Amino acid sequence: MSLQDNPQAINEMGRGEFDLPKFVRDYKISVKPSYVFTNVTSEPKDIRRFLRFLKNAHGQAYVPGSSLKGALRTGLLELNASRFSNWTEFKDFSDNVRRYKSKDPHHDFLRPLHLSDSEGMSPQQTLELTEIKFFNLSIADQAGWKDFSSKQTKTDFQQAASVFVESLKIGTQVHIQVGLDELLLSESGRKAAELPQAGSLANYSTIAQVLNQHALRMATAEKAFFAQYGEKTVPAANFYKDLLSRITKSADDEFYVRMAWGSGWRGMTGNWLSGQELEKVRKKTNLGKKFCPVFPKSRRLAMQDGVPALPLGWIQVRPAERTLFRIIAGSSFPERESSSGTPTTPRSIPAPAPKQDPEAERMEAVATFKSSLPQPDALAGHIDSLLQTIRAKEDEQTRKLCCQALLELAQANKKKFKSAVKDQKAWAVKLTKLCSELGVAMI
Repeated sequence: MSLQDNPQAINEMGRGEFDLPKFVRDYKISVKPSYVFTNVTSEPKDIRRFLRFLKNAHGQAYVPGSSLKGALRTGLLELNASRFSNWTEFKDFSDNVRRYKSKDPHHDFLRPLHLSDSEGMSPQQTLELTEIKFFNLSIADQAGWKDFSSKQTKTDFQQAASVFVESLKIGTQVHIQVGLDELLLSESGRKAAELPQAGSLANYSTIAQVLNQHALRMATAEKAFFAQYGEKTVPAANFYKDLLSRITKSADDEFYVRMAWGSGWRGMTGNWLSGQELEKVRKKTNLGKKFCPVFPKSRRLAMQDGVPALPLGWIQVRPAERTLFRIIAGSSFPERESSSGTPTTPRSIPAPAPKQDPEAERMEAVATFKSSLPQPDALAGHIDSLLQTIRAKEDEQTRKLCCQALLELAQANKKKFKSAVKDQKAWAVKLTKLCSELGVAMI
């Protein structure tokens, strides 16, 4: 019996205490993995759980515009950090920050900046399972690797348990639409909406300039931090040396920023505070460990070539069109071409790969489409979006191949599909119509 023909099972899915793993076991449901990780650095038995990348309703990975906006907020606050200095009472400082950041989204200083979510991406092609080690200071000058199982700091990173996360592959490109509300940026509009002054939002070049200043300060501090602890942190220090070079050479309308889980406290919360102000806040809020004057005292590093090497969360943002941001993830970012047309990529950085031939692009598009297909029992509920995706393909042969893949999925249960066609089920009618349009034979 299929799931859609089992009223009891469907009823269970609507309950608040719904347990998916138990549901799958109880009803003996065969689960087809939507994607599989390869080249994992550890044995499968060592990976009991991992943090998942955010996905949309179709199981596609995507970057939320709100996550990028949060990262921009931290950087843009630095330009206005002088507003929050020279305080004696913590309440005055707290109220001042809260007043600037606003009481609600309608009065937020970033309200004029609009960011969309990115497009959905195939997890198989854009995600990888990354092994993370936590570099940690037990005291200011004694460094090691945090082992959460024993709650101790180990001298050898191999003795410390790893954390595994889904992350974007280095060099992955996504697109986010961006807009500035000129009415809210005007003085009259800002006052009418009761928004704080935000000169940093004047235009895209100003935003890029401010954020690069923030990135330079953060990267400089992180490079100095990792340079203190010898061989174990040399790869991370070298990462920041390269990043600093890239930031200083960036174009006027592109910038670097750190975002999401891997960026840690500095990337998500307080890196806009000066050292003096941070110490005052620490004392008032008991932030960090009293025995260690360094804050924050831990860093997350991704494994590369068998050692903890790469800080997480750094992205390059540059305009792909007039109102579109292109985000590039990872430690290796392609460079733009100079005005003469010659690549400005340093010799140590591989040049961007040549454009694929049409057949390779077609096969890649079909593979991406196949990876987004649902389980056969769920096909009826996804048919409209799948047909829309196929019709949106510019290449006729790609549309045809995707349609064949969809038909094969529908015919996984031939008896059920024939019955749906015979009974004129809406999803089956729509699929057969598309097959007819594209000349795909229904066997």
